[in-house]
Amino acid sequence: MPFRFLLGSDRLRRVSTFLQIASVISLQESFPNVRVFVSIMDYGFHFLASLSPLPSTPTGLLASRMPVSAVTDLLEWGPESSAERQFASVLNREVSVDQMVAKFPNVPAMEDNHPVNEYYYLRRHPGIFGQGLSGFSARGTIANR
Repeated sequence: MPFRFLLGSDRLRRVSTFLQIASVISLQESFPNVRVFVSIMDYGFHFLASLSPLPSTPTGLLASRMPVSAVTDLLEWGPESSAERQFASVLNREVSVDQMVAKFPNVPAMEDNHPVNEYYYLRRHPGIFGQGLSGFSARGTIANR
């Protein structure tokens, strides 16, 4: 079973949250303007980061700027039937970056020379699966299953 499919467990959900917060903190340290949106299917977040302000743009204007091929690609993933409604379904799910980070004050930012990923978390919580890291192969799958 690939490691990524285990994210349904409560313990690994904490790993995912840890990585998302570390990503947001890193973005905040690098960019003065960061916006975060919960994905349509609650699988994660969409991050927008910029050195310039990120204005709220009407969904109709966003959709009108897209070439037909891009609209086709956007709608292929659903769930909406128009580009304008697809944008609205994401943009209506914006969350406060400051509130996200405040809920997890001890999570460090990601750094190039100090990785913060699922392996970082697992090394610091070796009993997360009751077997430590010994049950994982180099490819991130559980050995002997």
